[in-house]
Amino acid sequence: MSEFQKCLMSFQQLEITLLADKKIYFASDFHLGAPNHAESLKRERRLVSWLESIRHNAQMICLVGDLFDFWYEHKRVVPRGYVRFLGKLGELTDAGIEIIAFPGNHDMWMTDYFEKELNIKTYRKPLELIVHSPQLTVGSPQSTVGSSQFTVGSSQATVGSSQATVGSPQATVGSSQATVNSKPQTINLNSQTVNSKQETTINSKQETVNFLIAHGDGLGPGDYNYKILKKVFESRLARWAFGNLLHPDWALWLGQSWALHSWKKHEKEGQPQYLGADKEWLVQYAKAEDAKNAHDFYIFGHRHIELDLAITQQSRVLILGDWIVYNTYAEFNGQTMALKSYQ
Repeated sequence: MSEFQKCLMSFQQLEITLLADKKIYFASDFHLGAPNHAESLKRERRLVSWLESIRHNAQMICLVGDLFDFWYEHKRVVPRGYVRFLGKLGELTDAGIEIIAFPGNHDMWMTDYFEKELNIKTYRKPLELIVHSPQLTVGSPQSTVGSSQFTVGSSQATVGSSQATVGSPQATVGSSQATVNSKPQTINLNSQTVNSKQETTINSKQETVNFLIAHGDGLGPGDYNYKILKKVFESRLARWAFGNLLHPDWALWLGQSWALHSWKKHEKEGQPQYLGADKEWLVQYAKAEDAKNAHDFYIFGHRHIELDLAITQQSRVLILGDWIVYNTYAEFNGQTMALKSYQ
């Protein structure tokens, strides 16, 4: 692609070549720090354990926002805690694993700490990730899933006695046809057992796979009050005032108190549920972007639901769940994209 063509693209781009036997991982919504130190520490240790478990085959790890329940970087001060998590990230980048991060609505005030101290580049806007992979070849158009047939490039896959839709624009909540807020199932794929909710195998003739990745806050139609508030909070004046007019102890107490109030409010409302394609703003956003420039996968966090939904025959939306309830992440191995749970 020429430099002129890149300038015409609406999103920042990152291109990588996925090496043989390597994978790309996606996870979001850790909310470290909430609701208290003890619960946060359990979650942090679980995350560190997961990161250690994938280091042997991870080429890239995408952290898709709300890593912390609140985060602000003063010039010489960052929030106390999270040393296990931050240390593990630094260890992985020192070992040559590429990690990228997307600030969410709870940690939108990230600046350059991750980049300077951990060698983790942060992206404030949606990123187009273009993956070239020598693994984009599938020998046979059919493979066996348990005792049922899985057809690459077809619209359906049957797993056990349940039905999953692959490459179809349909997802049915509350039935066996889609994986939305459900428990993981064990699938035997080519004699390999994986703890997977649903696997999507890409077209074997593709040379590249295109991802559009963002945390998801403020995208799509609606949520106008938040969009206004986000512009205010992201303004230079607001960031300067918070960091310079308040002592760091007071500033961090204020930010963490606000975040805790939000946590308690959402606790009363209960776990978020899938609203349907017509009411999910991120699904609507993905459809609108896909109509302009199709991508294979749209990856979001923010909503705290697990969703793997086809919006066309070639494009899917994945919402990554969280590490408060689900401990979920997505895994791409060059051929398949799977939403999984860490146990």
